[in-house]
Amino acid sequence: MTKDEYFATAITAFNQWLGGSEVFNTVEVIVNDDYAAMNTVSMRHFSNKTLIRTCPKYLTILQDAYGGGDLDITITDVLALLDAPALQVQGNGGVKILYPPDLIEYHVENDLTIRRLSSADALAFEHFHSTCTEEERDEGEVSLEDDVAVGCFDGEKLISVASYWFWGDVLADIGILTDPAYRGKGIGRAVVCSLCKIGIEMERINLYRHDYDNHASDKLSAALGFTTIARESYLSKS
Repeated sequence: MTKDEYFATAITAFNQWLGGSEVFNTVEVIVNDDYAAMNTVSMRHFSNKTLIRTCPKYLTILQDAYGGGDLDITITDVLALLDAPALQVQGNGGVKILYPPDLIEYHVENDLTIRRLSSADALAFEHFHSTCTEEERDEGEVSLEDDVAVGCFDGEKLISVASYWFWGDVLADIGILTDPAYRGKGIGRAVVCSLCKIGIEMERINLYRHDYDNHASDKLSAALGFTTIARESYLSKS
């Protein structure tokens, strides 16, 4: 599969996972009932489509304003249209994928060990998780209950975890979290690299998402060879 074909497959799979139709080169607006509690609106900009998912409250106004229209709209445009003071932009980020031949391998130092995790690592994971703030844990989104989890150990101490959430039959969404005392050493990069190789063997598309202000994640994904395929933004109550 060529790189362009691989990217097209990823975009189609991501669009379908989000509930989008096979209509492209336009704006599609769909409802997400799970967004109702916080009046959430999300937007994904692909090269060939803009997909807006909205709580039921704003469905009609967004469909009337943007459905079938110009791709070049922003989350700020949506915020102005809705004129809802309680709503704020809660996130702006990138969606990246890894074309397997683009993977730039990276390894940890010899005194560290990377391996797959299991329920037997629960105690080590609990201690590791406690070294990070609640905000970091929420952003990292790693758990031993995830579809695949890989960890880096310094002796018996778990210091970094990368994991997958499988989205449908194709995508593997990556989470990564590293003990604050071990950051800036390339450990997270090596752990994600190990996870990506597992995903490639499983014929999954490695998907990496991060907020634009998370410069460490941006740097990590670029260093491993990831390429941006979409931008995503969110509105919700503060």
